[in-house]
Amino acid sequence: MKKIIYLLSILTLTFSCKNVAEIKGLVDDVPSVVEPLITGEFQIEEEDFGAVIELTGVSKPVDVIFKVSGTKMVTDDTLLIVQNRHKTNTFMLFSLPEFKYLKSFGLIGNGPDEFLYPKLIAGTNSISKCLILNKSKMYSLDKDLNLKREKILFPETDSPYDSREISYLCDSSFLFVDTTPNGKEISKLTFAADTQNISHIFNLSFLKGHKGWATYIGDFGINKKRDRIVYAYKYFKRLVFTRLDGSDARVINFRAPEIEKKDIIRTLGPDNITHFWGISAQRNYVYFLYSGRTPLEVGEEFKSGKHYIFVEQYDWNGNPIRKFKLDQWGYFCVNESETKLFLASVTDENPFFVYDLPQLVSSDKKLQ
Repeated sequence: MKKIIYLLSILTLTFSCKNVAEIKGLVDDVPSVVEPLITGEFQIEEEDFGAVIELTGVSKPVDVIFKVSGTKMVTDDTLLIVQNRHKTNTFMLFSLPEFKYLKSFGLIGNGPDEFLYPKLIAGTNSISKCLILNKSKMYSLDKDLNLKREKILFPETDSPYDSREISYLCDSSFLFVDTTPNGKEISKLTFAADTQNISHIFNLSFLKGHKGWATYIGDFGINKKRDRIVYAYKYFKRLVFTRLDGSDARVINFRAPEIEKKDIIRTLGPDNITHFWGISAQRNYVYFLYSGRTPLEVGEEFKSGKHYIFVEQYDWNGNPIRKFKLDQWGYFCVNESETKLFLASVTDENPFFVYDLPQLVSSDKKLQ
């Protein structure tokens, strides 16, 4: 009976994501049976990952010069799309595996079809390499690497900086994390003809007295085939897995110091531990960039020549799989085949490093 209920929910999701005229694409097939998500709160220890695996990156020099800062990256194994300022542009393209620079695009500015604080959207339709939101306007990068303006319009935000985290669900629906008076929540935006509807599906705020949006900053990803949403908090060692409709929440907690009740300025201060601050949501596993130190501690390590950061790997039911230690500090993504990790380093004159992910020997770790 439980399997029938899960199957019906997936069929409902599939039929609610039929194509609309604005973005032409296909919805990925979903499995006939989705593994149930065991609900509740679970406590995890660092030992549950097993021994930390230390990885050494291979430097990949490129022909362009730019400063790595606030970088976002996505890849489809043959192309690396990098959101990082290069001269007057917002995005760069590199071919893989040789890291050949192809071009920059996305002129920085506030004019028509210029970009100011754009969002590189996780997930894409079948005819584009990526989707980009700039204020309310949606763009796609087609297979010929040309930027195309789409017809759909997102709701405007009150702030000049768009803090929403957005994932593509299907051609008529997106999931996104937005700021609320009480913190953060996950919502679903659905387009139908000339109308749009926003439904709130999961509240990410969980502490009394912590109502500021800064407290609940984090990373957001989805997996359509596995019917999963995941959210990782920056200032808590805490993960939340739910189904795509926001139901059946599974919360993963670690034994880690929690932040005190502070205002926004103090919450964002350098004396708070940074936990999760990057995500790469892939078909089989989800990967998180993890610091575990305060920015002040990291700064002191930089002065002594210590540059490292961790990557934690989980399955889509929240089970810890492996933990890696990288010999550089920066921003990352994992390729589609989940065999390589790309890192944009903030500490090396050559910005890109490639790490080979060891073949997974065993993935039978389960939370009880």
